[in-house]
Amino acid sequence: MVRSAKTRLRIIAPALLIALAAAGGGTVWWWHRPLPLPAGIAFGNGRTEADEVDIDTKFAGRVAEVLVDEGTMVKAGQAVARMDSPGLQAILLKDQALVLQAQTTLANRAAAIEQQRTVVDLPRWSCCEPQR
Repeated sequence: MVRSAKTRLRIIAPALLIALAAAGGGTVWWWHRPLPLPAGIAFGNGRTEADEVDIDTKFAGRVAEVLVDEGTMVKAGQAVARMDSPGLQAILLKDQALVLQAQTTLANRAAAIEQQRTVVDLPRWSCCEPQR
């Protein structure tokens, strides 16, 4: 059976139009596709939840050094920053001097107690020893 040129055109034209539309759509998508994300960045749909934790110091001061990056997981008790604290260093040195002074006072008092024991015990020792 021989088909006429018009019949063939009616069959081929829609298929050709569909193929051209798909090729055009693919080209448009290719030129306007999103750029790939950098390494370590995830993309997706959904809900992200995070726990926000506020940290605080006992004393005010300037931050001298940050020891962790933002977003890094840390453990309880881990240092995350160091403070520039000349005032705190002075307080520490003063308190260490007070501790040393208290230890010296304690040693002096212990020596005084021992001296008083000797004074109390000396007459007992001298009374019991034979005299020459």
